[in-house]
Amino acid sequence: MTNAEPNAVTRPPPAAAPRDSGDPWPPPRVAILKFLVLLGLWVWLFWPELRDVCVMAPGNCDRAHALAIPVAILALVYRRRHHLRASLTTGSAWGVVLMLAGLGLYAASTWPFDFRYIQQLGMVPVLAGALLAVGGWRLVKRCLPMLLLVLLSIPIGPRIYARLIIAPETYTLAATRLVLDQLPKVKAELRGPDLYFRHGGRTGSIALGEPRRGASLLLASLVIGVFVVFAQVRPFWQVAVMAVLAGPVVMLGNALRVFTWGVVTIYGQAMPTSGAPRAVAAVVSLLAAYAIFGLMCAILSNLVIETEQDEDDPRLEELGHA
Repeated sequence: MTNAEPNAVTRPPPAAAPRDSGDPWPPPRVAILKFLVLLGLWVWLFWPELRDVCVMAPGNCDRAHALAIPVAILALVYRRRHHLRASLTTGSAWGVVLMLAGLGLYAASTWPFDFRYIQQLGMVPVLAGALLAVGGWRLVKRCLPMLLLVLLSIPIGPRIYARLIIAPETYTLAATRLVLDQLPKVKAELRGPDLYFRHGGRTGSIALGEPRRGASLLLASLVIGVFVVFAQVRPFWQVAVMAVLAGPVVMLGNALRVFTWGVVTIYGQAMPTSGAPRAVAAVVSLLAAYAIFGLMCAILSNLVIETEQDEDDPRLEELGHA
């Protein structure tokens, strides 16, 4: 005879919970500390390149977006912090290989030939290698948007940039002339890269003396697009659609910039070299790019694509995101 009640049910001791292979190891604090050490070394090594970017950005509207890149990266890290923590692993030795490859690219572009742009490109694989060595391949995958922002902060050489924007600049100026020509009592004319107008008895030019007037702030608009798209973890198909549409959206925002510049110059009777039309046009263009990217992401988020995956399985849901 025992003192146990006859109706009592004997329960076996709880079994130890199986270890989840996705649990971070080493702990997140250790991985963060290691990455901060490597990040400090990265800043020390590439300090001349980082300093040049910071010095040149305030005086050039095509590079000013580089100053906002650190803030955008920190914001994305905060937004994705739970996914980044879940992606941590023990790291990979391939990270060291990738860092050495980036350093080799930097060295090869320094001597015997000095290719400044390629030197600065070496920062990206070294930073990606640090992430890979600390957190593994899944962490690098999650950090691709931040690495892309670092890549977009690197200024393209003036000769390469000039060759890339010849066609976009020509099409933008031609389209802007057609739209301005439809305004009341406005006659627009394009002479080479110069856009002239006649409004009533007043004649003048738009963006006089402005270099690359038909293709400016392209990288800044693209940075806005990357930030808006990746502010939320999205399925791969949404990222792919936005990647295809990013180019047309950027060019549309640029055309709106030139059109706004023309409207302010014509109806505001601004001086040809006045900075007010340029400032207003830049703000309108960047806000328009943000609004368009945001609207497109909202539309894609509301679309439902049926799959055969079990929605209750969090591991399958995780694999379905970019």
